Amino acid sequence: MIWLFLIEREQYHLISKYWDDFSRFSSSANIAERKLLLDYAQRTDKLELASDLHYSIARDFASLEDGLQWLILQSAVEADSTDIWLKTMLLSNSFKTVVDSLVFAFYATANQDQDLLARIEALPEYNDVIESSAKSLLDEISSQASSYEAIELIEYFYSSYPASKWHQAAFYLHLNHLANLKDYPEMQKVIYANQNRSAAHAYIAALFWMSPQCPQGSMCGS
Repeated sequence: MIWLFLIEREQYHLISKYWDDFSRFSSSANIAERKLLLDYAQRTDKLELASDLHYSIARDFASLEDGLQWLILQSAVEADSTDIWLKTMLLSNSFKTVVDSLVFAFYATANQDQDLLARIEALPEYNDVIESSAKSLLDEISSQASSYEAIELIEYFYSSYPASKWHQAAFYLHLNHLANLKDYPEMQKVIYANQNRSAAHAYIAALFWMSPQCPQGSMCGS
């Protein structure tokens, strides 16, 4: 596509010359064309255009990511507070899943409503936004040199993301740090509490039951 070619080569003067044609992508039924116009707006620091595109993509294609980006940009562009409120209400009803609607409502709330957070945490599964947040915390846990600090973060992970697909990874790290500390009674408690969550949890539990780190006769394997 000629527009992509021009954007990648930063031939913005040519895009300006044919702006009427290119700007029609703002109402395109093809999300890829709107995203292309958004890419141009971001590369050229056209914040108002980027804001409008994030909003329309969120509204018309139920894109939570674009809805959240639109919220972020409201602090950087001049916008009427009433208009922001009306658009926020409209977007709240534009998403296709309960979890997307709850996540958007949570970030749209100035004080990030704790009741909404509790409802999100109670969901049986999460969306990509929540899982990305969970993965970021897991990465922080993985970088911890101190087992005590890692375990504290893992327990926070359990309470904050109980339905995360990364739970099994947190479970593995938890048992590994407890093994390093030789805290076998606590290992046993953690295994019993989590081993039946999934086949992966059961496999991880079995690995630690049979681990050389778990001495015969200890509470770890009893």
